[in-house]
Amino acid sequence: MSSLAQAVEDEKKEQWRVEGRSMLFDAKRNNVAMLLETNYRERLHMVTNEVKRRLDYQIALQNLHRRMEQEHMINWVEKSVIGSITPQQVSPFFYLRAGAG
Repeated sequence: MSSLAQAVEDEKKEQWRVEGRSMLFDAKRNNVAMLLETNYRERLHMVTNEVKRRLDYQIALQNLHRRMEQEHMINWVEKSVIGSITPQQVSPFFYLRAGAG
């Protein structure tokens, strides 16, 4: 009788171990899922930062082009205005300014 009771007790322990093993596998499965999620979010963050960096570069490049175009246009207008002033136009203006000072 004691051997049967021992067998029943051993069987209960084995069932308890199997239950524990399934809980352990569930915990490991959850850990792996969390690691995958963390890895995914880190890569997503890296991609977001890289895209932002590249877009910031493009904005800076566009601003540089716009500034250079404006400077070129200003220089062109100044050069055209200075080139269009005749010596007859310079003389009276010069004398007016010299007389005022």
